[in-house]
Amino acid sequence: DDGCAALSRLLHPSSGLALVRLNLGCNSIGPAGGAALAAALSGNASLTYLNMYQNHLGDAGAAALAGVTVLRSLNIGLNSVTSAGAEAIAHNLSALRDLSLRSNSLQASG
Repeated sequence: DDGCAALSRLLHPSSGLALVRLNLGCNSIGPAGGAALAAALSGNASLTYLNMYQNHLGDAGAAALAGVTVLRSLNIGLNSVTSAGAEAIAHNLSALRDLSLRSNSLQASG
């Protein structure tokens, strides 16, 4: 999660970096790292693809990433996300066209 805090400074809109795709799969990123990334990306207008597969985001990290409303593709498979995290994403990511929640702990309500 400390690495995400450092990366977040580079991803903040004020940095001038205009990434379109970001792959952070398999990096042991937890809820705090997900929240740091989401905060940095909240004003980002260019990022449309985010891969966070096989991290440790949980519901808190998923809910934080739901605030990155420009995303068109999000992979948060294998992140211990439950129905609560899936619902946060469903309510906030209207631009989303491709979502992977593979290998999480979803129930019928999510």
